[in-house]
Amino acid sequence: MSRVRAPLGVVLKAGRWYLVARAGEQVRTYRVAAVLALTVRDERFVRPADFDLVAFWREWTDRYERGVYRDEARVRVTAAALEFMAYVFPPAMSRAARAAAEAPDKHGWLHTTVPIESVRHGHTELLKLGAQVEVLAPAELREMMAASAHAMAAIYPVPADAPTGDPTVTR
Repeated sequence: MSRVRAPLGVVLKAGRWYLVARAGEQVRTYRVAAVLALTVRDERFVRPADFDLVAFWREWTDRYERGVYRDEARVRVTAAALEFMAYVFPPAMSRAARAAAEAPDKHGWLHTTVPIESVRHGHTELLKLGAQVEVLAPAELREMMAASAHAMAAIYPVPADAPTGDPTVTR
């Protein structure tokens, strides 16, 4: 499919480049990796003087994140896992999970709600936390996590010299 766009800027987010371009009267966002071919045309356009790429991107990102996270997972996590989310989850997921976090229990675990796109998406993201997360709901996600944990345990049995008392190791 061939399209003519008036480029307004490029943005790097989470290691992916996006093109922000005018399409008729609309400003749209395109993943650069999805562009199969490019032809520079002789015709030119003038970038609107009032166009603010930073402001557009902030608004677009907020709107996208509000629309993409249609489900949620109720989890129990360690305090360390809650902090680690900032490094391995998309920012909207991490911010929401941290904002919803309850006080830690006597063992240092806390309950929170994590926004997810789908059960499959939640599974992929929450696996990054290893044994420092327990999915409480939805049941389908809990079952997927359990199946993954059992499959991994079959491949990686607990070493005989594993430290005892480590909350991430069960015998």
